[in-house]
Amino acid sequence: WYTIEEAENLRRNQGWAVRHYKIIRQLRYDIDGEDRVRILFLEPPRDKDTSFLFWRHWRTGKADDIWGWFSVLRRPKRINAPDQRDSFMGTSLTFEDIRRLMGENLNDFIITLAGEEIIDGIKSYKIILEPKEKTNTGYERREFWRAKNGLPYFLQIKYYDRKGRLIKSQKNSGIYEFKSGIWRPRLVEMRNIKDNYTSLLYFAKREVKNFEDRNFEISTLERKR
Repeated sequence: WYTIEEAENLRRNQGWAVRHYKIIRQLRYDIDGEDRVRILFLEPPRDKDTSFLFWRHWRTGKADDIWGWFSVLRRPKRINAPDQRDSFMGTSLTFEDIRRLMGENLNDFIITLAGEEIIDGIKSYKIILEPKEKTNTGYERREFWRAKNGLPYFLQIKYYDRKGRLIKSQKNSGIYEFKSGIWRPRLVEMRNIKDNYTSLLYFAKREVKNFEDRNFEISTLERKR
């Protein structure tokens, strides 16, 4: 696994074997469960202005909506439910993974406390999430390790496909208190075990802002930053 320092070095020293992206991710949480995510690519130049919009409907049970804007199409494109299991911009994360980074609808899963283990020297609970029959997911189950110290964060996640095979492993590190009571990782590492490659999400900066509704409209995808 990569350390924070190694991730910083990769970010500064862009080698030929590493593909770098620079993005802005905007989130809006809604009390009625209509959460929104907007992702805008700034680098590399060939992907500049590529953007995605995620509409989550976790209270109603309605399937989430995703749209993308690609310079080659010059128009928004809806990402259908089966396609949400595809790789996100060539990374080891899928559209579903990106969508779930902002949280889970626990009503969609059967949750089992499977014991306790030590991860990187930290005592942790092992928790298994298995989707209910109508849950839209590409995973047969996921295994989470949550620190026992009372702080709300996960150290590691393992992903199993519909045939029960381990396909990916995720590690969160550089955990810090982003704001009072809210803990987030500085670095998310996703290893694709099946295809043997790794993607790093390094969060260089987080801040709280109030976004207007229009920031999360489909027409926003076509507007340049």
